Amino acid sequence: MKKSIFVSLFALMSAVAYTSCNKNSNNFSTADHTAQVTIPHSWKGPAYGYFKGDTTNPPDTTHYEWAKIYNRVISDTTFIISKIDGFAVSAFGVTLNYRLTDSSNKTMRFDSIVTGTLNCVLYYQYEKDSMSLEYHTVSGTNPISEQYYQTNVFLQTH
Repeated sequence: MKKSIFVSLFALMSAVAYTSCNKNSNNFSTADHTAQVTIPHSWKGPAYGYFKGDTTNPPDTTHYEWAKIYNRVISDTTFIISKIDGFAVSAFGVTLNYRLTDSSNKTMRFDSIVTGTLNCVLYYQYEKDSMSLEYHTVSGTNPISEQYYQTNVFLQTH
């Protein structure tokens, strides 16, 4: 009698485990790591880099393409981190995949690591409901000034 109850209980637990992790359902986890990240937040922080401009070389009045520096402080802007699915979001047109949850620091990390390069990372501190976003991109180079056209943005919610 005890043996048949044990076998029945084991069979029931196996069936539950199999159906909850069945590969045919394509739903290995119902976790949504993006729920609070995609709510609109106000952001602030510095943005700097080089953009494509032109200049003249006095006394010549011919315009030359040149990389010009910019440096701005974003003081109050609101935008939404877009949800792709329960494990990915999008910021500045870049897909950020969920990487880890650090329970000791109460932080979740999303980033765009592709073949060893990192151009965007998002940290969400879920206990404080605050985020920090770091974005970098290079859009070309100026051979005359030997400078890359680039954007660097460091934003935090407030």
